[in-house]
Amino acid sequence: MEPRRIIKFGNSSYVISIPKEWIKENQIKKGDLIFLDTSPDGELIIKPKENQNKEEPRQVTMDISKRDFWSIKRELNFFYIDDFDLIILKGAHPERDKIENVIKKMIGSQIIENSNELLIIKNILDLESITIKDIFRRTDNLIRSMFMELKEGFEKEKVSSESLKSIYQTDLEINSLYFLLMKIIRKGLKDRQFSKKINKEPLELNYLHHLILNIEIIGDHIKRIAKTMNIHTSKSKNIKEIQKILEMTEKTYEETMISYYTNNQEIARKVAEETREIKLRAEEMIKNEKSASIGSIIEHLKDIANRLHFISKILAY
Repeated sequence: MEPRRIIKFGNSSYVISIPKEWIKENQIKKGDLIFLDTSPDGELIIKPKENQNKEEPRQVTMDISKRDFWSIKRELNFFYIDDFDLIILKGAHPERDKIENVIKKMIGSQIIENSNELLIIKNILDLESITIKDIFRRTDNLIRSMFMELKEGFEKEKVSSESLKSIYQTDLEINSLYFLLMKIIRKGLKDRQFSKKINKEPLELNYLHHLILNIEIIGDHIKRIAKTMNIHTSKSKNIKEIQKILEMTEKTYEETMISYYTNNQEIARKVAEETREIKLRAEEMIKNEKSASIGSIIEHLKDIANRLHFISKILAY
């Protein structure tokens, strides 16, 4: 490595000298253009020609013939988040339909070759064109719709099969949006150029990761409450109190998202206090509740409050 001293030129520019050997080797003369670029870790790259080094597509291959479905699903999600250009699955599998269904939920992924022994998935997503705030707004709207359907179920003392199916489908869409945002966040943390293009610093990307993770988990809890509701809950004396806690939780969730959209730290601190009250009421109910299903619902609501409390602390500071 050869050190070079930086020289100030005028009021706003800095100059370094370029090694004579490099000039000769690349046949550069006075008046020629050279091109500057930065690497993901912040290094300055000088090129004699624009886009001289074109990156090869990143690809990964996995033999699925002797693997169980769940391990394949985990690996596919990881490959998706890691933003591979091509994912190649080799070998036959008895649960091929379920694997293809996982791929269909990977936003921006397309199967370009499909045979009994081979699946090739291409990444056709332009991450720079996606707005992070749009992902959050869509996820937020989906969570709100889940809360509404759950409240309707409590009013009727049973979640209908249609509502339960709708809640499950909504949760799957939230999962897809979560993986998409994780893909953007991971690329931003690995590639400094990309993070500059989307105007996100590493610290903000890390905070967005915690935010979307907790929102996704809230969706999981709502889904589980809906599933549990139809198991002897209508006979519980505490059903009205649970409804009250649910309404408090929904209101606190909405205030949390307002705090995020408006960057209002005062609202975030208010949310932190409200979540403490929700948790105290839930803990008091659990002490005297004998029904396992009702106890499970209360625990889910309590954990939603915990997630909102965590988010509020991120937003408050």
